[in-house]
Amino acid sequence: MNTNDSISYVYTLDGRKQIVVLGASNENNIVVDMGLNKGEKLYLSLPENPDNFPFDGLELIPEIEKRKADNAKKILEMNNLRQNHSRPRMDSANQIRMVPGQMPVRQVPASEN
Repeated sequence: MNTNDSISYVYTLDGRKQIVVLGASNENNIVVDMGLNKGEKLYLSLPENPDNFPFDGLELIPEIEKRKADNAKKILEMNNLRQNHSRPRMDSANQIRMVPGQMPVRQVPASEN
């Protein structure tokens, strides 16, 4: 798997740099969601004269960019949720609600200062 400006591609045995849309991955496997046909043969290492391989699959770039934007949005939402859950909250009776992992905080009225 090769990447150029966050666009992933593979080298095919028929002489193309095929752009691919990636799915789930782990340390051993990568799922290719779009861009390859079943049984298509690929180079497992950099082929000789890779600059001579033309790019194919440029029509997949909008899908790659959409997925990248969707993932960034999900990460931002998750970070916002974490931040919102990391502070003590006041319930409807103006009592402090415990948040896991934090010490309770009592607000002192100005008259007690």
